[in-house]
Amino acid sequence: VETDYSLAGSYIWQEAEPDENRFENLSELTVFTWFRLTESWSGTGEWRFDANSADTTRASLGLIWANECVEVGLSLSRRFVSSTNVEPATEFDLRIALAGLGTGPSARTTRQRCRG
Repeated sequence: VETDYSLAGSYIWQEAEPDENRFENLSELTVFTWFRLTESWSGTGEWRFDANSADTTRASLGLIWANECVEVGLSLSRRFVSSTNVEPATEFDLRIALAGLGTGPSARTTRQRCRG
């Protein structure tokens, strides 16, 4: 069954474990969405929230164009948190995948085959 959107969420809670260099409890909520804009275009979004500090830790938006032969994705993500070894950062990502060459299952179902 083909859908025009999906929404997924998760919540994780981990108790502090000093032996693993985790000195505070971890409580994080993540929400991910995928939505079809047209036959060839779709979008994605992700949001992570640290419930202990009441701060957004990461947010991202993506745009994907796909046909029977190729999938091209462009995304922008921002990591807001900082620690002793991780700084806040903004990342741009461009991904090009050829259909059927180890890209794994796609959220999009194609009814046609790529013919060269």
